[in-house]
Amino acid sequence: MSEEISEDYLWRKVKINTFLVTPAAVLLGSVMAVFVLDQGFPPMRTIIASTVGAYIGVTIMWLVMSEDKQIERERKAELKRRRKSKVRRVIEFFAIIGGAYLILRLIANYM
Repeated sequence: MSEEISEDYLWRKVKINTFLVTPAAVLLGSVMAVFVLDQGFPPMRTIIASTVGAYIGVTIMWLVMSEDKQIERERKAELKRRRKSKVRRVIEFFAIIGGAYLILRLIANYM
């Protein structure tokens, strides 16, 4: 694999991560937390508020951070991602989701 990554590719990745992945992760996290803690699917008002809040947050982050800093951070993340195997990434993903679920269940049991 080549260690050279084009600026256009990184800029596209920054846009995708900022405006699609981050709000989706916030939305999924809030839905998962409400589902685990309240034993049900959250109301639509909560989902809309989480989505709007996530987009406001990423837009502010987008305006505050410089383009060079965003691209450099994405370059480091991409190089780190390329060093990991697909199996390791899948295992880490399920470990993180499972750990978050267990922590939320523990919180729900002690409330």
